[in-house]
Amino acid sequence: MCSATVWEDRDENDVLDCLEEACLNVGYDSVYNRHKYDKPHEEGIDIECQKFGETTVLQAKVKPIKNDIKQLRKLSCYAANRRIYVYIRNPSISFKKEMESLEHTVEFWNFRHLHDFLITYRSLLYLRFLFLSSHMVKNITKVLHDIFSCCEVGPRKLESLYLNDWWTFKDRTVKIHASLQYLESFWKDHIFTIDRHDVNEFKRIFESILFSFKLIAELSSKDLVNLVLKIKKNNPGLFSEYVNVVLGRSNWIGMGRVKREIRNEKEVIKTIDAWVVPPPRRDTEYSQIHYYLENLKNVSKAIEDGVDWLFQDYLESQNLPTY
Repeated sequence: MCSATVWEDRDENDVLDCLEEACLNVGYDSVYNRHKYDKPHEEGIDIECQKFGETTVLQAKVKPIKNDIKQLRKLSCYAANRRIYVYIRNPSISFKKEMESLEHTVEFWNFRHLHDFLITYRSLLYLRFLFLSSHMVKNITKVLHDIFSCCEVGPRKLESLYLNDWWTFKDRTVKIHASLQYLESFWKDHIFTIDRHDVNEFKRIFESILFSFKLIAELSSKDLVNLVLKIKKNNPGLFSEYVNVVLGRSNWIGMGRVKREIRNEKEVIKTIDAWVVPPPRRDTEYSQIHYYLENLKNVSKAIEDGVDWLFQDYLESQNLPTY
């Protein structure tokens, strides 16, 4: 399930960080990210790798244009055994012509070749980007973003007028939570019993999980996005109350920053992404996948808990028995 969409919200630094991690996993004696550590002296090289006296150099751009031709020429002339140019989106016409003239001295990798390399050499950062780019995870992060965007509005308690929508909200969150709970349970034991050196098996498992995400998006999370937009439009104060309740009662650790920084769009997105799919830990790729499945299950449960707490508050305000 290789797609350039994984890089939609990423920049050149993200591509290079993934490449650096994967190159280290290849087993090079040294991997030096010039773009990160010595940018003034790049000389057309972003990453330089050494192994057994042989040199491999890489350069990466999200979308090469005419102004990038000079750097490509520098790469093509660099004294190395392999010269690799990585690009995500189709280059400009002038740059493509330059690529054709240098195809005998430079290897050109598009996003598909890059995907295979990063999966084969198990870049954990790339796994995170793949999770974040899935429709299901994007829907969850959008739901959280839309809910928190209401936190500057005066909070309002749940009222009888909105019980139907809130009950539907509960139904959608239950479906997502149940689906993710099943998915995490299904892979929990099996994922650690397979041969971690079998690249094809690793690809098959990961693609199976991403396909499951796609099904969950179609069956549940897409509807949840639309419902949240409806509630946000008709009663944003209800989500303002929801934010206050979950931050006061739950373990939404770090999510209070979203409320404090709500006008800083970049910081809000970064914080939500880190809560839903945290940055990689020092794990194996299989441990990392299980960690993400477990965390997504917990996130969906946390969202469902917030729905329940507002229901409980409403029942108590009406002197009705709580569940």
